[in-house]
Amino acid sequence: MAKNELFVDQASVGSTTIDYYHDQTDRFIKDLVENYIPSLHGKYAFEAKRLDYNFNIKRIGILIRVNDFIKEYLSQNSKSYQRDEVIKEWKSKINECMDKFFTNGNDIITSYLGNGYFFVLKNIQDSEHEKKVVGYLTDSFESIFINLGKKSLEKVRVGISTSCNSLDKISCIYNEAETALRLGMKLEPNIQSHHIDSFGIIAAIADGDFDRKLYLSKKILEPINEEMIETLKKYFNNDLSIKRPLNKWKFIEIQSTIDSLK
Repeated sequence: MAKNELFVDQASVGSTTIDYYHDQTDRFIKDLVENYIPSLHGKYAFEAKRLDYNFNIKRIGILIRVNDFIKEYLSQNSKSYQRDEVIKEWKSKINECMDKFFTNGNDIITSYLGNGYFFVLKNIQDSEHEKKVVGYLTDSFESIFINLGKKSLEKVRVGISTSCNSLDKISCIYNEAETALRLGMKLEPNIQSHHIDSFGIIAAIADGDFDRKLYLSKKILEPINEEMIETLKKYFNNDLSIKRPLNKWKFIEIQSTIDSLK
C-alpha cells in the first residue's frame, strides 16, 4: 500500500512517542466513528462502495480493547513499518478468530482505531441471529478468541452493541460498544465480554446518545397502560396510600391490588 494511502497516529509510552499507520479501512471507520458529517453522507457511501463494504446489512459493533497494547506490542519495535505489521497481524488474528467460530456467511470489517482499540463490525441476519451471536460473544468468549494466545487473551476486554443497518449509525453502535466496555470494566472487572443491553438504564445514563436514551425510555414506559396510570394517580392523590382509596370499594381485595402493582 502506498504511503499516501495511509495516515499517521501517535501515542506516547513514557518519554517515547510511537508512530503507527492506519490503512484505508482504519481511516474510513475512524472517520465514521469520530467525524461523521451528515451532509457528506454521499462521500462516505462512495468510499464504502470503493472499499467493497456493504452497510445496508445489519451489523453489530464489537469493540476490543487490548490492555497495554502499545507498551507490550508496539514500543518493542523500533521501525514504523514493524509496528504497522504488528497491527496487521492482530487484525488478521481477530478476523481468523471470528471466521473460525462464526462459520456461516461471515461478513466482518475489522479496523484499528488506535491506543489498543480494535473495532469489528459483524453482519447479523435477523433479531434471532443477533441474540445467538451476542450470546456466543459473552458466554463463549474464551473459545472464540483463544487463537490470540493465552497471554494476549488475558489482556482483552470486549464491548458489544446492538445492531444497525445504516452507514450513519456506525458512530452510534460504536458509542454503545464503548459504553458497554467502559461499564463492564468498572462494574464487572472479572468478566471479559459485555453487551450494552445487560446494563439496562445504567447504560442510557452513561451513554450520551439521545436515541439510545429514547429507545430505553420507550421500553420502560411500554408496559404502562391507561388503567395503571389512573391507579397511580389515585395512589399519589391519597398520600401514597393504597388502602385509603380501596376502602371505598369494598369488593376489591386489597392484597391482590398490592401484589398487582408490584
